[in-house]
Amino acid sequence: MNVDSDNIIFFNIDKKLFSSDAILQTSYKFTDTYYFEIKNQDSFYRIILKSKNSNTNMENIKGDFLNELLDQQLRVNLYNKTYQIREMIVKKAFFPFLEKEEGKDE
Repeated sequence: MNVDSDNIIFFNIDKKLFSSDAILQTSYKFTDTYYFEIKNQDSFYRIILKSKNSNTNMENIKGDFLNELLDQQLRVNLYNKTYQIREMIVKKAFFPFLEKEEGKDE
């Protein structure tokens, strides 16, 4: 982790561990306090954060960002693992309504 004198911090995130979706979702959660630049490198994403407030303590931001990133990546993983089940539940729940709609057209 590197911290610049202009309240800029930058660090790398391994592409093998974290998806771009999780990184974007995490970044969005911090946009009220930081400006973001995300660079796509060969095997990692380069995250560059600049504080919107010059009085911001930059020491904890990497840890906060990584904790939120882990949470978001787990959400992405869970979504991907349960996608088909959710689709089946929604189809089953709305099937009676879809059947009635199709009957009206005839």
